[in-house]
Amino acid sequence: MADHFGYQKNYLSRLCKKLFDLDFIHLRLNIRMNLASEHLRLTNMSINEISSELGYRESSTFIQNFIKAKHMTPASYRNLYQKQQSENAHPEDP
Repeated sequence: MADHFGYQKNYLSRLCKKLFDLDFIHLRLNIRMNLASEHLRLTNMSINEISSELGYRESSTFIQNFIKAKHMTPASYRNLYQKQQSENAHPEDP
């Protein structure tokens, strides 16, 4: 990616650290996990489709990274969100 913008890798990493308080690798991981969360909440894409969409060659790597970032599997995240949406749409009578 640094080559794409005409920068050296070390410079790009220092710039990311200065601007976002994260090195490039962690910044990219955070962006990917935020996009994954959005896909899980707003689409019916499969975990494999989301993994591929975000540039992962192996869905197992995506799942491991998601668990580290969100402390749950992508499927659990989607189920939790859908459950919350359902409860908000149909609140129980007191």
